[in-house]
Amino acid sequence: MIDATIKGASANSYVSVADADSHFDLSIFKSLWTQLSTEEKEQFLVFSTNRIDAELFSGAKTTTEQSLQMPRKGIIDKDQTYWVDEDTIPAYFQLSVLELVTEYIKEYKNESPTFSKNDQERMSDVTIGPLKGTLRKTTEYSLPDIVKRYLRSVGYNFWIGSSPFIPVVRV
Repeated sequence: MIDATIKGASANSYVSVADADSHFDLSIFKSLWTQLSTEEKEQFLVFSTNRIDAELFSGAKTTTEQSLQMPRKGIIDKDQTYWVDEDTIPAYFQLSVLELVTEYIKEYKNESPTFSKNDQERMSDVTIGPLKGTLRKTTEYSLPDIVKRYLRSVGYNFWIGSSPFIPVVRV
């Protein structure tokens, strides 16, 4: 079950299923979303939230108890004209989750749960002595451009928020 409580210690999604339903009602990807069960919708929303929460953002969490990165204090809007409210999750942040959900539905629904075909095409194996790892071929590897644009409007630090590496294992 999704807990989208702002600043909550148990919050696990920035978007509720009801809000996502409203968003997808007006989307060209409506049929992708409506074919999912409520449980699948929750899973995609939580998974996308967790992926975005792994990035680095400007500012600081508004409470030490909140489980998610947003809301934050000390974030200025994309036009640098006003400070983003500390008590709300910015609309662009929610849109980034919904865009990522769309990508995951399209790429992962019937593919590998770990890497999509697009991810696999951007990877290469590297062996150094007894260590073998997989290096992604690009530094901004897994967030779609539209998601990065939305996140930049709310303090996403894409220069240090993305890593080209996947963990290395000894062979």
